[in-house]
Amino acid sequence: MAQQTSMLTFTGRLGKMSGFRRKGKHYVRSKPESIRQTGNMKRSAYRFGKASSTGAFIRKSLGITGDGAHVNRITKALIPSGGMDVSQLTGVCFNKAKRTDAYFRASPVLRKNGAIHIPAQRFAQNVPRLEVLLIAVRIDVTTRKLICKKISRST
Repeated sequence: MAQQTSMLTFTGRLGKMSGFRRKGKHYVRSKPESIRQTGNMKRSAYRFGKASSTGAFIRKSLGITGDGAHVNRITKALIPSGGMDVSQLTGVCFNKAKRTDAYFRASPVLRKNGAIHIPAQRFAQNVPRLEVLLIAVRIDVTTRKLICKKISRST
């Protein structure tokens, strides 16, 4: 690993060289000839890739943006199943700054018939009104198809 001392530094790939920055200094190193991966490393990378692509599909289907770190929270929840078990997303927060449990004392419940029931809530004195945007989607993660999407807004 060599340090870049030129006025013109680079990050990223340049042929067989890779430039990067660490602790304010620029370095360059050569790309390895080969990477030895064990079977466990390959399986782990495969599960991570599937979880990442499923998470991206879900985020695009919902059409929302979170706090930036929501991508990692979704992927982390999906890794154990390789992105095939979306029930692992129960309770995942898309925006840590505006968590629903700060407003909803009683959690919403998904009923067996597919209806979402939000129990009556008691809000703090400093919450004069609350707008709820509910986005419900039914997706098939195996075929990557959005079956239905419903958006409901109430104040």
